Amino acid sequence: MDESYLCIDIGTSSIKVLEKNAFGKVLSWGILERPSKSFHSSIRPIDAEDAAGALTNLLSCMGVSTQSAVMSLPSFYVFTVIADVVDPKFIPANPATYRLEATQLDDGRYFIVAIPKEVSEKYEAIADLCALRLVRLELESSAIAHRFQNDLGRKLVVDIGSRSTTFSVVRNGSVEYVFHSDFGGASQALDGVPYIKSYVWDVIMNKTREIAEKQKIEQALFSNSVFNIANGLQKISSQAFNGHS
Repeated sequence: MDESYLCIDIGTSSIKVLEKNAFGKVLSWGILERPSKSFHSSIRPIDAEDAAGALTNLLSCMGVSTQSAVMSLPSFYVFTVIADVVDPKFIPANPATYRLEATQLDDGRYFIVAIPKEVSEKYEAIADLCALRLVRLELESSAIAHRFQNDLGRKLVVDIGSRSTTFSVVRNGSVEYVFHSDFGGASQALDGVPYIKSYVWDVIMNKTREIAEKQKIEQALFSNSVFNIANGLQKISSQAFNGHS
């Protein structure tokens, strides 16, 4: 088995890859930006061949030495819920159409994630087209939470992407709540329209305050996916299990 592995985040308009050794140390990294055409969004499903072509080019430029990969899954693709028991009835979809994962929280409840099988199959197709072995597909908010596993208290982590923003409530390395917004930072690159920049930022900040108040959280942090995958994505997660389908 490969000692090193790849951490891959396919964002809305960029692909980020880190190669880490068995101890989690970053060996190399690369970023491919494509602001003119998104790879996917909440209303535009990912195209496996398109994403694989771009990812292959990035991996070739990086000269990676492994085929093992852990991929980050955007929050807009999944259903999430907190419940006392792990039961498919909490997911508003046919159980045959998704894969269920769950993490037990400190209070005994479960953070349940339902990943549509169609989405999993597309990421598997991307890995196959890039000659990679997909070891794990992990919710991006879980990668964010791993970064704070040694911190006390609950935190609201706001991850602003170019075309979307993910709000994650985390505690002791686990996710307790996820909210997705289609407002992102792409408008900040627009010249001559400062009111759009201001409006987008106001929307994100207002939603941050709203969630923090509703979830009774005093500390909000701003993050980005490069640091998330560098410190978060793991080859093996001891907290999640796939015993439900």
